[in-house]
Amino acid sequence: MKKNTEKKEKNPLIGKDNFLESGVLGVVLLEVRRVKDNGLFPVKIRLTYQRKQIYLSGGYDFTREEWEKMQNAKNGSPLHKKKTAISTTLKTIQDTINGIAQKGEYSHEKLLKMLKKGRTDSLSVAIANIIEELKADGQVGSASVYSNMSKSILKHAKKELTLADITPKWLIEYEKAVNNDLSYTTIGIYLRTLRAVFNRAIADGIISEATYPFSRSERDGKYRIPTGTGTKIALTVEQMAAVANYVAPTKSMERSRDLFLLSFHLGGINFKDLLLLKWSDIKNGEITFIREKTKHTNQQKEKTINIPINEPAQALITKLTGTSNGGYILPFMAVDATPTDILRITQNITRNTNKHLNTIGKSLGVDGLSTYVSRHSFATIMKNSGVSVAFISETLGHNDIKTTQAYLKSFESGQRKKNFDVLNDILKK
Repeated sequence: MKKNTEKKEKNPLIGKDNFLESGVLGVVLLEVRRVKDNGLFPVKIRLTYQRKQIYLSGGYDFTREEWEKMQNAKNGSPLHKKKTAISTTLKTIQDTINGIAQKGEYSHEKLLKMLKKGRTDSLSVAIANIIEELKADGQVGSASVYSNMSKSILKHAKKELTLADITPKWLIEYEKAVNNDLSYTTIGIYLRTLRAVFNRAIADGIISEATYPFSRSERDGKYRIPTGTGTKIALTVEQMAAVANYVAPTKSMERSRDLFLLSFHLGGINFKDLLLLKWSDIKNGEITFIREKTKHTNQQKEKTINIPINEPAQALITKLTGTSNGGYILPFMAVDATPTDILRITQNITRNTNKHLNTIGKSLGVDGLSTYVSRHSFATIMKNSGVSVAFISETLGHNDIKTTQAYLKSFESGQRKKNFDVLNDILKK
């Protein structure tokens, strides 16, 4: 029998940086069998499963002396920071292996597939992967939100972050730091988007639930996303009539007013959905459509909304309709519009409409008049007229009636004030 003359590895490990997860042995070592051109040795993460081994990059190169010193490096030192980064990478790989094993049998091939797009513990990579998928699915608007969120976080951090860097403390500091530049509504949008990145990472087995920094209950002590404090208004019947009777000084302002009114009469339809309506969506005197916002979600993918076309809506459609344009009811979308074109056109029309509505609102003594107000006004006027919340919920396209109740609640203070104003007349008698 041939004697095994292979020398045993003398590579020291980084402290306790090794693991046994779902039958996979992971070890961090300095690969001294191969010296690089720069005279350094690469750090490798060796994974062994059913006697099969693969080596992953640890992201750093060291001399033997640096490797030895790193084992007892002091907190805050450059070597300690590298040691921490390697440990984080190892933990991410362990969490990924655990995630794979929970969904089925582990294999090195599955792990490599999970890791092929880059370091999965990198926040920027995790966000970039989602943006890539959203764009491929035509969700340019959502991709833009992820991109803006990423830019805001990078501007605050001033360095690349891992998912493990985002802790409850970090989120609190971020919120305070950007408070002067962003509204709480925008901060809330960015942080809910960031939360979605973490939910995705947990579902993919990239990180563990223990590293999740956002609160799931009132008592878990984790970070709670702030609620926007922007003023929400809903017009009364009288105010809506004043808008309808407003004499616009220009054709473009008149068109903005008419778009606002059409949105209101079509159940508070979102402007993007309004601009994408086609003649084929009209059946038996109703407009039937699926909200663009919910088309790509599992919960509401098949949910359709049916809106009867009343007389004011029909008159506005007749007035606003231009020449035939690829089947669209309103003459704004190009026939061959790409998702990027749709986003740009929608933003331009919405921006111009809001500019005109602001002017109209000031003339009528209504602050904050915007495209969103048509939806708010529809919901509250219907409720105050005695229409059931269930019907309002169905018309708005909400998946849960609780969402509608919370939506309506945000406008109730104005109605309460109006009800109590009745007392003013009593005291005057």
